[in-house]
Order: sequence, then structure tokens, then C-alpha cells
Amino acid sequence: MTGDPATFSTAQVRIYYRGEFGGGGTLVDRSWVLTSQQVVPTRNPSDYTIRFGVVNNAGDHADQTNVRRIDRIVLPPEGDVVMVHLADPVPENMVIRQLATRPPARFSPLYAFGWGTPNRAHDGTVLRMASTIVYDPVATENADAWRFIDQYFQEVFPPSIQPMVIGLETDLFDVGSGIFGPGGILTGVNTTGGQYRHVNETGNLYGQPVRAGYEQPVWAYRQWILDTINGAGSSGGSP
Repeated sequence: MTGDPATFSTAQVRIYYRGEFGGGGTLVDRSWVLTSQQVVPTRNPSDYTIRFGVVNNAGDHADQTNVRRIDRIVLPPEGDVVMVHLADPVPENMVIRQLATRPPARFSPLYAFGWGTPNRAHDGTVLRMASTIVYDPVATENADAWRFIDQYFQEVFPPSIQPMVIGLETDLFDVGSGIFGPGGILTGVNTTGGQYRHVNETGNLYGQPVRAGYEQPVWAYRQWILDTINGAGSSGGSP
């Protein structure tokens, strides 16, 4: 992400796959992280650890107190997000953000976090934050066009999950990190980028395409997230 270095973590974590940095996630409970399935390529919980509560990795070699092991992976019925359970909860003073209950208004402000770097180092060195706006809170028409030509898009955004499109195309290693609305409401999960075209009153696309971010809408998963925290849902591993 080409935004500015963040000065606080806003519940953002780094996720490591077999010791290698893989992407970001957001604490939605002291024992649960919401991220993208792209950041969790296997369903073996022992492949993963997280680090929480810091905005850079400068002290990682000397500090293991902010490391947690993942012991459970839970998938939704459809869509690209995933919930991972921590073997030990994070401290009580960690910020846990509220979940969006509905789509934001078109052109409303958002801010996105991510661990990708402008120099393409991709090592989770610095958490960055960038301001943006909502292009389309429920981008049905653009999503239908993408599903027709892109199998990957259809997998991460099945017809039951309409993406939120924002005016910011982020980096590969920003995937899984949180996108927030006013008041720190967790509104989206960073997923992918692509071309976006405006939509007229009759639902037809028009004008020249622009690059944008297609993100998972947290409000669409809200009840599943809460049910998972409360003990429901299938698992890729035992707690």
C-alpha cells in the first residue's frame, strides 16, 4: 500500500504461514481474527501464527510476547473470508472493532490498512494506512461483468456476496487487512483489485474503466462472524 506508515494498529495483525509473512487480518474478538482465505492457503492450523499490537517488525527478533498460535480455522458457507482462532487470547487492552451492520453510503470516507510495501519488499515491515472513498457499496453490475470473464473473481465473490468497491487498489500483501468506516467500524476485508465502471440509473455500465479495489463486505458476513465467535461453524482443526 502506498499510504502513510500507521501510528497505531487498530486491531490489525500480521499472519505468518510456516514462518513466512503472508498477509494481514483484523481482531474481531480477543481469540478470533478475520482475514482472507488467500492468506490461509492450507486448512492446517499448525501452519500459522500471528503477531498483534505493533505497527512494524523492528523488534520481532527480540519479542515473542505478541505471537499467538492458530489452533482452529473456520470457513463461511460462501465467500473468501475466513476466521482463525488463537490458541491463547490477546490481552484485554487490545482494541476490538465493531462490525458494520449495513453498506456504507456511496462516496463516504474509508481508511484501509495493509502490510504491503511500495518498494515491493513484501515482508510485513510496516503497517500502512490510506484514506479512500466508497465507489460502490454493493457493486452488483460490475461484479456480474467480472464473474462472466474471471473464474477467480467468481470464486472470491459468488453471486450471494456482492463486493464493495473502493477508490484504492492495494498491494498483494495488503490482502486480509481491514477497511474501516467512520468511528472505526470494520467495513471490509481487503481482497483484490480490478477495473470499475460507473453505473447509470438503468443499471448499465458506462464510461472509461478506472482501477479500484473489490473488497469483501463485512456486513454480509456479520452474523456468521458472531456465530463463529459464539461457538458455531465448521472447522479446519480442533481447538
